[in-house]
Amino acid sequence: PFIIKGPNSSIAISRDSRRLATGSGDGIVRLWDMNSGKALLTVKGHSPRTVEDVEFSPDGKILASAGDDNTDRLWDAASGRELVTLRGHTDWVNKIVFTPDGKQVVTSSNDNTHRLWDATTGEELYNFKGHKRFVQTMNISPDGKMVVTGSDDGTTKLWDVKTRRELVTLTGDGAKIYAV
Repeated sequence: PFIIKGPNSSIAISRDSRRLATGSGDGIVRLWDMNSGKALLTVKGHSPRTVEDVEFSPDGKILASAGDDNTDRLWDAASGRELVTLRGHTDWVNKIVFTPDGKQVVTSSNDNTHRLWDATTGEELYNFKGHKRFVQTMNISPDGKMVVTGSDDGTTKLWDVKTRRELVTLTGDGAKIYAV
């Protein structure tokens, strides 16, 4: 076991469980070896803002980060080289998730939207709108066909990725949704 010190705001483990990624309040993304605890990479791009989320691509070759600088960034997980910056959100980006094939990413933001992007080119493919307040969280189904979003407006929505349509809205007691 090892201890990671610092203001870490997000953590992700690679699918092979060999690497750990952290995003921190100083805008730095770090990659760690899970066996030794040794820092493998340090990348700066969101600096000096907070890295709200980090995520590995399914094959572990790309590391994604979402920041409160309104951007998402995709990094080569071996070299730390920035591959692409996703620009389009107008407020903090809270979450970033790869589709199961790794070809696209979905992001959620305090601008009340979640967006679908091409992971290679950074092109925005679709801007999903429907929540009345911040989209705090989202996730994608294992088959990549649906996205579920949770919002400060107390709703959870299920979306069809292919048709870009909202399938259902779930309402509860009005409490903010922070995890799905």
